Amino acid sequence: MEAGVVAASVEAGLVAAWVEAGVVAASVEAGVVAASVEARVVAASVEAGVVAAWVEAGVVAAWVEAGVVAASVEAGVVAASVDAGVVAASVEAGVVAASVEAGVVTALVEAGVVTALVEAGAVAASVEAGVVAASVEAGVAAASVEAGVVASVVVGLAM
Repeated sequence: MEAGVVAASVEAGLVAAWVEAGVVAASVEAGVVAASVEARVVAASVEAGVVAAWVEAGVVAAWVEAGVVAASVEAGVVAASVDAGVVAASVEAGVVAASVEAGVVTALVEAGVVTALVEAGAVAASVEAGVVAASVEAGVAAASVEAGVVASVVVGLAM
């Protein structure tokens, strides 16, 4: 009986050891799972950080690009302003030139040179008008003759 108690006690000890070993194994397994989960969390956090860095880099790049565009626009505005200044200076120079030219014409009119030129131009225009009129008359006469010839040919063909 004593041997049976001892055997039962040994058996109970073995069972207890197995249970304990199972608990330890479960605990180790749980620790491994926990470590794996933690590693995944860390990896996800790192990945999120990398993504955040990429996004941030993209935002910075967009800001830089926007700054470059803004600078380019500003440079264009300055260039347009310079162009406008050049045009204004050119117009102003033209006005001054016109004013000088008007002064010269006034002086020439006062001197009678322009009057003589205008009179000469009027004579030339009158002569030119006479030539044109003669040319027109000649053209009309030629057209009239041509029309008569065509009419004769048409009448001849009709017969």
